[in-house]
Amino acid sequence: MRFYLLMLWIGLMSSAIGCSKKPANEPEIKYVGVSKNFMPQNKQDSMILEFSFIDGDGDLGNDSEDAIFVRDSRDNSLVATYQIPQHLQSDKKKCQEGTITLVIYSRCCVYADSSSCYPNGNVGLDSLYYSLQMRDRAGNWSNTIQSELIELDCSR
Repeated sequence: MRFYLLMLWIGLMSSAIGCSKKPANEPEIKYVGVSKNFMPQNKQDSMILEFSFIDGDGDLGNDSEDAIFVRDSRDNSLVATYQIPQHLQSDKKKCQEGTITLVIYSRCCVYADSSSCYPNGNVGLDSLYYSLQMRDRAGNWSNTIQSELIELDCSR
């Protein structure tokens, strides 16, 4: 399932000031946090996931390809993809670093009988982690980061 960019904020693009360290050409990402770790299931709520990045050659994103990929730990399914707009990129190969904030909608609870997405007061909670990875224009993949445990209220 493909989700379009809802909110993408790049806190610091270092094309003018350079990076704080000399990184590799592959993107490197670090988990910062989430705005909440408890939500009702089935896209009834959303949270903010924030991470920092650094890329040695500054070739992150473009207007036609996804650059950020978010997966659900329960089945490794791709739950959201995001683009980094081309107008934020420099034509020069300079290091980029900053912070990206994403909106991620809640997922469905998954029950023992493999059904999902309906209220089930007998289950109570389901839980998952979100994993995230970036890819630059050269096809280099970043490391993978993981969110803290996210709990879903299955009773609603």
